[in-house]
Amino acid sequence: MKIYGDIAVKAAESYSKYEDMEQAWTEIAASFPIKESIRKKGCPKNAFLGLCRAGLVKGINPEKVKTKHSKNGEYAVAAVSLLKNDPEWANQKKSVFWREIVGNEKKYNSQLHVVLALWEKGLIILYI
Repeated sequence: MKIYGDIAVKAAESYSKYEDMEQAWTEIAASFPIKESIRKKGCPKNAFLGLCRAGLVKGINPEKVKTKHSKNGEYAVAAVSLLKNDPEWANQKKSVFWREIVGNEKKYNSQLHVVLALWEKGLIILYI
């Protein structure tokens, strides 16, 4: 769902207003006219927080991420690694990209929307 990418981009672009990136995600999601269940969906939020925690989102201090490690964060970091090695992954079907990251073990749940939106906006740090 594109909305999760939009939330991630807005959260990344307004990082300086927040003490904690989880708070940023929650408040920005609340500003969208969407169902409560969509706002509270954990997989895309945790993918975003995982990227922030890993220091992969431009301008965001990893110390601003107070949440714990998550599998969805790991998947997002793995997706960025693939994109860094071959940017053509951004043009691949999400289902194919997802299988490359996790195989068939976990159903896709909008994590790549977050990664790809940040990637397309140039908000992913390419070199650490």
